[in-house]
Amino acid sequence: MVLDEALLLKKLRDTFRAEAPQKLRLLRRWLFEACRDQAAADLNRSDFLRELHNLKGISRIAGLPAIQNLCAGSERILRVGAYPPDKKEAYETIMEAFQQIEDLIPGDEAPAELAQDLCSRLSSFAPEESLENV
Repeated sequence: MVLDEALLLKKLRDTFRAEAPQKLRLLRRWLFEACRDQAAADLNRSDFLRELHNLKGISRIAGLPAIQNLCAGSERILRVGAYPPDKKEAYETIMEAFQQIEDLIPGDEAPAELAQDLCSRLSSFAPEESLENV
């Protein structure tokens, strides 16, 4: 039996809505710890990046580009290891992205335009070209 596309999309979004809040709690906890103790946070960095990458992937599959872009921008900052001199501001911006993701979770639509400003701010900490050697 072939599922129709609308039903499949609904199931994907329902799964996303069920799993995303727990993932965001874990991500926020890690980021909070990273602000307090970078050495300890570095030990769990790969787990954090995996969770963030998974959240990005399921949001893409579920057709939620604003959430996907917010995850991608946050991931870029942390994957580059660019911990910029203004790390506190970068981390606060990532926390703001997590809050916007949480706000978008209940909706069926999350067009990319909803997150455009915040995505631009995230990109300022780790521009695309900084990923070339990662």
